[in-house]
Amino acid sequence: MTTREHKFEINYIFRNDPMASVIDAEDETLPQHLAAYHLLQVHRGDLPDAGAMPTADARPEDILHFAEANQIHDIRVSKVHAHPDGETPGHYQQP
Repeated sequence: MTTREHKFEINYIFRNDPMASVIDAEDETLPQHLAAYHLLQVHRGDLPDAGAMPTADARPEDILHFAEANQIHDIRVSKVHAHPDGETPGHYQQP
């Protein structure tokens, strides 16, 4: 069995500022609650009560609620599709 790496872009709002993060994952999908957990890890030092942070295996609604309570919201997950040759798509290349 081979393991394929998948890349996801997470767009979100943190403390009223739009932000983005890119994450590599082994699964073909990245559920919103796991994206929220990743963002909680990224911003852990900025959270007022990081000690009460839910674990990765907590209920999805608990993770999302904790993220909202800590001003991480409007989480959007998009899969980043790699070019087949691993290069930048042609419309970004100059002749």
